Amino acid sequence: MPRLRSIGILAGLAGGVFLLVLLAELYAIESQRWKHREPSLPSSRDFSLGDDFRPHPLDLAVGADPVDPAYPAPALTLIVLWYPPAIPDTRTELLPNFLASAAANPSVDVLILKFDKDNVGSACDPLATAVEAPNVREVCLEMEEYYTLHVDYLCGQWRCDDAQRRRTRQLVEQRTRSDRVNSLYRPFRAEIFKKYLHPDLKLWGWADTDLFLGSFERMFPWDVAHDFDVLFSAWPSNMDDIHVFVPGHLAIFRRDAAVAAEFMKVDWLSSFSSFENMPFTPTEATEEAEFSHLLFMRTGLSFLRFDALADSQYHVSTLGGVFALEDPTAAMLALDDYDAVAHIPIPGRAYNESAPPTAGEVLLASRAHITTVVRQRLRDAHRRSTFSPEGREVAVDLLNDKHADHGLVYWFPADFAVYYHSSLGRDMLMHGRDTRRFLMRRQRGGPVTERFEPEVRLAFGSHSTRPRPWLREAIYTHFQREKSAEWWSMPMRAIAPGEMLYVDREASAHLWDARAHIVWENSKVSVAH
Repeated sequence: MPRLRSIGILAGLAGGVFLLVLLAELYAIESQRWKHREPSLPSSRDFSLGDDFRPHPLDLAVGADPVDPAYPAPALTLIVLWYPPAIPDTRTELLPNFLASAAANPSVDVLILKFDKDNVGSACDPLATAVEAPNVREVCLEMEEYYTLHVDYLCGQWRCDDAQRRRTRQLVEQRTRSDRVNSLYRPFRAEIFKKYLHPDLKLWGWADTDLFLGSFERMFPWDVAHDFDVLFSAWPSNMDDIHVFVPGHLAIFRRDAAVAAEFMKVDWLSSFSSFENMPFTPTEATEEAEFSHLLFMRTGLSFLRFDALADSQYHVSTLGGVFALEDPTAAMLALDDYDAVAHIPIPGRAYNESAPPTAGEVLLASRAHITTVVRQRLRDAHRRSTFSPEGREVAVDLLNDKHADHGLVYWFPADFAVYYHSSLGRDMLMHGRDTRRFLMRRQRGGPVTERFEPEVRLAFGSHSTRPRPWLREAIYTHFQREKSAEWWSMPMRAIAPGEMLYVDREASAHLWDARAHIVWENSKVSVAH
């Protein structure tokens, strides 16, 4: 009898195990069936330098449902439009580093909307295959949905009837194919693609993929961002006459349907009739020409122009920061300034005139100094105030005179060009280049002012006969000029934590590791390691 009882118990246990296994299998099948509806949260990844790369709750699978409002809204969503090129170009080559640098900004949500307007056939292929970027969302759009979303917004503004809606659909498709850089409807992206944005999002922006993003956490003007309708990037200048435009590579907007609607005042979008019968073709960069002119001269929207681009012949990019080298002696890294030998201390040894360091040692030392300064900066979590008591601010006039003799060069019809004359910069050292310059309209319809703030100079080296070279931190690097050079190429992998990408716009690009040893190079003249 006890034996039968034992057998019964064992059978019961076996049945229980079988039931648990069966339930687990059913749960797995059901989970697989519905998993496209759930946020895809990659596992955490540990990086050096203490960076926080926790999974972002807004990371959605391709084709996922709209963003779940149960999650908190991101601080900022950058909307990127992507279509596979019919002819291979540098955009694909630059993608790994764009995605890796985006992943280093976990507070920023990057939404990549992919569509196949040239019928290449690979628009839905994942872009972030080799990069763990939990805050990057890829959404693949069928062309019909892409067109319909545009028509919905435009006709919603014009109150189209059925015939006008069909005609708008026809024109949107026709003009999309010639809109090479997706410029025609940029100010309306947040409204056109609102189903893919968090309903409580306050700031959105556009961005190009030929960028390397630095630290938004440290360098973006978060403390004043919500005071402005439009925030757009600029770069240091020693000019007194400043051309003002909203660049196509990076701009941020208040998430507000009324702000977007202001840009519908541009002539060719002001009505259905204007859109259908426009007698001209908009410029290729409408955001830098027509929409910029509209913002400054025909609306009262508030705006802030701030230095954000690392604009220098020599610049260094690493995960978590980008830096411009602000002294010509930076050329020592390209082996064309041997005078630097006497001024770059070699770590761990004193300078000996009878046995001077080799060129390779000098270059290694200079890279080591830059690496040290950058690593120290990356550990600095301090977010500086945008405006300080030391700032100087005066009113300026925005001008639109295509016949003015100011020496500015435009890449679009001068009718849309806007500029101003800097009375403060004229009397400053280097005309204000070594400061942080702002242009703003603080209140809607209010006056426009220019402001200068002290810059943080990250000096390195130990020069005795001239000023020490220094690094200026920025928010991003734009490879617009470099990518067209004959010498240009990039590693087909993303930059790794601790590595630094050094670029001389005129000649070379080098990648060095955390010990300042070169691991990849592409230059006209090979660098001595």
